[in-house]
Amino acid sequence: THQIEGPGRAAARAAQEAGRPIIFSSGHWSNHEATRTALDLAGFSVGAIYNPMKNQYFNQHYVESITDVSGPVFPRGRDGMRDFLQFLSKGGHAFLLHDVYFAKGQWFDFLGRPAKTAVSAAQIALRFDALLIPYFNTRQPDGTRFKIELLEPIPHSDPAQMTRALMDLLEDRIAQDPGQWLWVHRRWKGTPPARPSEAPQPQ
Repeated sequence: THQIEGPGRAAARAAQEAGRPIIFSSGHWSNHEATRTALDLAGFSVGAIYNPMKNQYFNQHYVESITDVSGPVFPRGRDGMRDFLQFLSKGGHAFLLHDVYFAKGQWFDFLGRPAKTAVSAAQIALRFDALLIPYFNTRQPDGTRFKIELLEPIPHSDPAQMTRALMDLLEDRIAQDPGQWLWVHRRWKGTPPARPSEAPQPQ
């Protein structure tokens, strides 16, 4: 089994014992399902949101596979989000990845370029008084083991500030070990609004 380390471990256990919801959040860092497996073995039933696949046969296999890892999984969309929030409101534990492009998100500088980013992990944490714990699971040189770290919970403030804290942690990790960031989609899309210094000047 993979060992769970870091200062967030004690905070997560305390929240679990108190029946407080927990959101574990990270980017696509190495194999994030390894953390979900380790937490399940440690007694946390961790739910997650997934994007349904267009191929129904593959989607069935996909859903069965990620459900077997730990807690319930919910399809992205209105109904899935409703069920996900109900699960969390009852003291559930969940995974949310914060480095996904989200068209309705907010603009954040990420690795030196503006990127649309969801602030939902922070919003949900504030709504349900959930603990927001950043985590990283770094693949070790042997290729089979992972170093799983639960970091200090992000203090509750406002969604943008909390999301910025999550993004800063991910940027630092990517700078240290870029090969661990498993991202194959277009992260930077769209045109950000002009900054004051970039806005057209009146003639």
